[in-house]
Amino acid sequence: MASFEESETTVTGIQADRCYYIGSNRQKHISRLNREVEAGRAELITNENEWAQYRVHEKNFDPLTGFKRQVNMSDEQRQAAAERLAKARDNK
Repeated sequence: MASFEESETTVTGIQADRCYYIGSNRQKHISRLNREVEAGRAELITNENEWAQYRVHEKNFDPLTGFKRQVNMSDEQRQAAAERLAKARDNK
């Protein structure tokens, strides 16, 4: 494992692919990215020595905020949330 002073994480966006490529030698970032691979939101490209590189589709990742949340609501939950939002907008 690389020491903290030697750690590096890079994010490269390729418009033609509509993907981001994330490379890191920091174990904290690799562990998090491996969880995203298990969830199906990222793809492991290379894992050599201490360096790992991943591909993430732009619909799952924002370079400024990280991975986007996946919200799975039932129709009833979605309707209730829409009603709360409409009520909040009316109260302004």
